[in-house]
Amino acid sequence: KKKKKKKPSFLLPSPWSKTIKIYGHLFEDSQWETLVQIFKRDMYQLYMLPADSNLAIHVQAGLSALKTPMSYSNSCSKEDPLSLEAFRKLSEKLPYAKHSKSRLVCFITKQVMNEHNPPMVLPNGMVYSRSACEELAKKHDKKIVCPRTGDTCDFSELKRAYPV
Repeated sequence: KKKKKKKPSFLLPSPWSKTIKIYGHLFEDSQWETLVQIFKRDMYQLYMLPADSNLAIHVQAGLSALKTPMSYSNSCSKEDPLSLEAFRKLSEKLPYAKHSKSRLVCFITKQVMNEHNPPMVLPNGMVYSRSACEELAKKHDKKIVCPRTGDTCDFSELKRAYPV
């Protein structure tokens, strides 16, 4: 019985409490952060509140739909929200989105290539949308100058690509 009575009073702050090896770690400054976390966790449970804000939950839901392995590469488009560091941190623990169909996006116009704006292959192997090729042809008298390689070809040399 004496030990039980002495033990709680032993934990009261005193000049010698930090020197005792068994309980010394309880009086370190780092314990305040642990105490704050325990308090927040218990408060959230008591009032049945989510640990994350509704805004963070909804932003993460949107980011998980956009997250792909390409989002973390150096060639990531600036239009991809995951090109921003803040969004990358939010999406670190989220799963990658499952895209059963991929989309081709033109390097020049940033428009989706589809049946109305089909992908066209230049003789050098580069692929651009038909509308982008038409714009390039207008600029250079029906000649197309590849913006990446500088190669020149006629509009008639282009071939339509049929992605599967």
